[in-house]
This record gives sequence, structure tokens and C-alpha cells, in this order.
Amino acid sequence: MRNLRDRFGPRVVGAEIVVANQDDPASLDSAFAGAYGVYGVTNFWEHYFGEFAAVSDAVAKAQKSQDRETVQGKNIVDAAKRAGIKHFVWSTLWHTDVPEDKTPHFEGKHDIDEYAKAQGVPLTSLYTAFYFENLANFGMLSKNEDGTFTVQVPFPEDHKIPGYSVGETGGWVTEAFKNPSKWISKDIHTLGESISVREFASTLAALSGKEVGYNKISEETFLAEDGVKKNPHVGLEMWLNMKNFYDHQPGPKGLYDAKLSESVFPGASNFAAFAKKDAALKKILGY
Repeated sequence: MRNLRDRFGPRVVGAEIVVANQDDPASLDSAFAGAYGVYGVTNFWEHYFGEFAAVSDAVAKAQKSQDRETVQGKNIVDAAKRAGIKHFVWSTLWHTDVPEDKTPHFEGKHDIDEYAKAQGVPLTSLYTAFYFENLANFGMLSKNEDGTFTVQVPFPEDHKIPGYSVGETGGWVTEAFKNPSKWISKDIHTLGESISVREFASTLAALSGKEVGYNKISEETFLAEDGVKKNPHVGLEMWLNMKNFYDHQPGPKGLYDAKLSESVFPGASNFAAFAKKDAALKKILGY
């Protein structure tokens, strides 16, 4: 468990709080002892922006981060197996066989998912979409000197990004745990809405009453060798992430099944509903 705060606060009354370190198998064993199910997720970015932040080679930096994440994920799987966990829900992402399109923080989670299958743990694979929270947490919404705001998602302006609020992940996970016979050995997709950069900006403008623009990026600029992926404020890893969404727009080639997502958790927020209540966006925009 990361970022443990106020373990005796009102939001955790009636729950037993346990603490574990993903790098410490013994602590995972202790945390999982006696549990029915485990929801597992690892954080590629804590390594990418943390211990490997100073690595100058973008490919090496991403690979080192993937390797660290994969070790942590396998530690979680191994501990779940040792504990005899009855249902393991793993937060995973998409794999590609195209070498130049491989996204390390996608591939690491996929590798862990495959490892869990090979270990025979009772698995539900939870494919999560772009977090709506990324706009604030990754600096994708900024205030300009003239008091206006800009959405800076590195993506062609009218293409769709499959997104959801990571704070609602429990909606899908809970349903999986409540219906193990239905969801063990199956996939679940999390989706609140597929939305364009232009729509992010217009939604925030309507909610806040502020002038909110967006970076106008053409398909040509996005795909060019000397375009978005060479922008030091974007980086190769983030570009590969967004390229994955670009290559799989909603429709026949889409990654996320909206009907599947809704059938599991019909209460998922679209971006407008999320933005109305998100404290970080409200703080930035002042509404």
C-alpha cells in the first residue's frame, strides 16, 4: 500500500489496514495472509521520474523502469499464489508485436499479466484507460501569463482518447470480486468516455467560465520523426503511449469495449462529471 495516510480515519472504519512494500516479498506475504482477493497495480512512473530520472537515454530509461516494475509485479503475483488468493485482479495494459510501437509501461504490465496466467492464479485482467486525473497530475493543464489556460495533451486535436477516472477503478474491481465465476479468466475494460483534446478544453471552459485553449497538433506533426516525439516536454515514452491510442481509435480497431465496461460498472463518470468534482482541476482553474 502506497501513500498511507490517517489509517484510523473515518473512511477506513471497519476495514483492516495492512502495509506492504512491493520490493519486499515477506511484507506482501504478511499483507495477503487470510485475504480472499487481491487487486494489484504497479507504478512505472515512480521509477521513470524517480530513481531513473537522471538517465539521459530515453530508451534505456524506459527499459530500466519497465524492468523494475516487472519485478515488483511478479513479487505481487508470487505472494498471491503463496497465500492461496481466490481471486487476483491485475491492472494491465496492451501489448503490441510491432517493435517500434512497444510502449515499456504497457509491455511491463502485460508481461506481469502473462506471468500471472502462467502461475495459475485465479485472474481477472483489468485493462485501464487514460486517467482523467493526468490533466492535473502530469501538468497537462497549465495557466498562461495572460490568465488563460491551455490543455497540453500531446495528441492530434480531434482524435479520441479512451479515458476514465482512476478514482473510480474500484467500481469495476468490486464487481469482479462479487462475481468470480463470471470474471475469473476474463478481461474487463475501464472506460468513462472517449474524448478529444478539443473536447477536454471546451468542457473545462464551460465548467469554469475561463478561456481554455489547447495545443493544436496535426496528424502530420504528431507522426513526424522530428515532431511531437522529439519534444523534450513530451518524451518518447509518453509519445508511444499516445501513439497506441492514435492507432486504435474507437470503432473496429478500438482497444476498449464501451459496452463491456458499462455492463460491469454503469456508474462510470464521463469527463464532464469527473471535472465537476475534481479538486485538482478546480484548484487550477478556480471554479
